[in-house]
Amino acid sequence: MMVDVWDGIAVFGSDDCLAWTRQAGNLLKEPGTIPTDRYKGNHVDVVVSNGRAWLFYFVHQGGADAEGKDREWQHRSVIQVVELKYAGGALTCDRNAPTHIALAPR
Repeated sequence: MMVDVWDGIAVFGSDDCLAWTRQAGNLLKEPGTIPTDRYKGNHVDVVVSNGRAWLFYFVHQGGADAEGKDREWQHRSVIQVVELKYAGGALTCDRNAPTHIALAPR
């Protein structure tokens, strides 16, 4: 289960959907380095396709991405996608790595 905690995305795991354990750290807490992705990630959804998992999220356009723009620019949001990886019992993602996605048709 992934929860937007307004400080990145908290990840919880459960074997029975009754007892939940929180994974250390939050995904997407630190801003990315790619233009339009330089804010913490918000409101995620996961799509699994072809044996791979994709994390879709949005970011507001504040900070460096809003410099020189009108005041309303920071209310603009951009949808991003990153591949989720599972290793060592934890989910991770590298939002600064190139993402190549090809979803299979339903």
